[in-house]
Amino acid sequence: MKKTILRRMEEQLKRQGKAENTQLAYVRHIKAFQEHFDKPLSRLGVSHIEDYVWHLGEKHGPGSATQRLFAAAVRFLYTTTLRKPDKVAWLKVPKQRRRLVVVMTKDEVSRCIDAAPTQRDKAFVMLAVGAGLRIGEVAQLQVRDIDSAAGVIRVREGKGCKERVVMLSPPLLTQLRRYWKAWRPAGPWLFPSDFREPSRVVVHHAARWSRGNVGAAHQPEAHQALVGGDPATRGAEPALLLPQPSPLICHLASR
Repeated sequence: MKKTILRRMEEQLKRQGKAENTQLAYVRHIKAFQEHFDKPLSRLGVSHIEDYVWHLGEKHGPGSATQRLFAAAVRFLYTTTLRKPDKVAWLKVPKQRRRLVVVMTKDEVSRCIDAAPTQRDKAFVMLAVGAGLRIGEVAQLQVRDIDSAAGVIRVREGKGCKERVVMLSPPLLTQLRRYWKAWRPAGPWLFPSDFREPSRVVVHHAARWSRGNVGAAHQPEAHQALVGGDPATRGAEPALLLPQPSPLICHLASR
């Protein structure tokens, strides 16, 4: 049985070791591209790509994350799956305008923590702010990744499938213990869902109230103000913290 173009693309994404979220996003965007024109992928060409990129720019704004992600997906499709790199060699997406970062003060961070409605939510926010984890990294944490003896957290499913070790501060460890005592999560996952799998729904719930008008920059000083650590001991700048579309800014607000 002949494989469809989309099926071949899915297999090649897996063979190249792309992150699961990247695989899902690429396939989703190519499906939307195909459905937009209501034609098989084999009948879509340069003019369709150009029209769809323009359509995404009109809908989401030039250089939007959606537009850039589609560009990456369609480049993979034509370069790797269809072996027609010349069809997308021209494709360029405007860069997204970057805004100035706003550094969140220690008091603002503390108010965000205090606004978290449950011990689980407080643990999530402190992991993001104190340890510099992305939302997907928080969702993928297992209990075994919290090494209280060594004072570190092992991030096994980082961006680009890279693993790293981040600092586990005493205040963060104390909050994690409060969360554990109150919730007793079953299974290996630190934030499990009802299906005993890492749940983005759980961490999105914890972050839902944290969108608003208090800015937190991608700065070691801002995040470490809460946990009392010294950025110099980290050895590297922490990753983007909370689930926002901007690569530089995330927003927090108490209810």
